Amino acid sequence: MCYTVYITYFECKHYAPSRPVGVKVVRELYGVLVKDNIDKGVIVTTSYFTKDAIKESKNLNKRIDL
Repeated sequence: MCYTVYITYFECKHYAPSRPVGVKVVRELYGVLVKDNIDKGVIVTTSYFTKDAIKESKNLNKRIDL
């Protein structure tokens, strides 16, 4: 019998509506995914993402969802 296991890391940011999540957070999570050999990362926030953060997440081969 063969099993496939997918591991996902979640990062939560409880920022104020006036403080967006920037590209630095996306890059840091991606670095952890690579280091730990994790399949997927998800960033969840009470705020919003900067344009650069959205662009960077799209460039990472769907390994990070916002």
